[in-house]
Amino acid sequence: MRRLRRATALTCALLAWGLAACAPTSVAPSIIRLPPTHLDESEFQFGLRTGPRIASVTQARSSGSFDGQSESDVLTASGVAYEFDYTRLVWRRLAIHAGVQTECLGGLPMPGLGLSVGVSYRWQLGRLSIAPAAAARGSTDFGISTIGGGPASHVSGDAALTLAVGGDDLSRIGLVPFIGVQRTFQARDTTSLLFGGLFAVRFRAVELFVGLGRGVIPGGPSWNVPLLGVRFGNT
Repeated sequence: MRRLRRATALTCALLAWGLAACAPTSVAPSIIRLPPTHLDESEFQFGLRTGPRIASVTQARSSGSFDGQSESDVLTASGVAYEFDYTRLVWRRLAIHAGVQTECLGGLPMPGLGLSVGVSYRWQLGRLSIAPAAAARGSTDFGISTIGGGPASHVSGDAALTLAVGGDDLSRIGLVPFIGVQRTFQARDTTSLLFGGLFAVRFRAVELFVGLGRGVIPGGPSWNVPLLGVRFGNT
């Protein structure tokens, strides 16, 4: 029970922190492709997701206040971003993906902007869906430094595999392992890795996902990254 209370408190603090800063958030996996609950696989989605802020880690690391081992380090390294995603079926089950990401400040979009493009293909084997995907993303805060760490920009690429089954005509559940690499540009340029997995659930037009990632700066610290999100799409 104590662990549950601590986890709940940490999650609430994480969301509060993310809603009060705008350094670029790394969002991965970029593509989560559960089978649709409607006839057309082309879809527009809007949501909110958590991820690491490498700029914050680099800033805290330079001051000697980050080693990746404490709960406060998890908050320092985490952010929340709005996402707008579009999936377009182009051939059989081959789809292209495009997305726009904006950072949060007090729950409102800030002039921190990210763009992503990617591709995925989905095989359907009975009730099992297998969808490998790859994407590239770039984000910047336009030189605006806030309490979230910055100014900074980054480019990244990630690969994911969505394994899903249909509970019934209206619901889907899946696992999404992924790995990504990122280059962050600021006063001290940094290359980092992010890998982990998500558990995703879809009911009608709503997707919920929760998971855990591991951020790694080669030759530097590594830390756990809570991955939470919700998306809404067309039915």
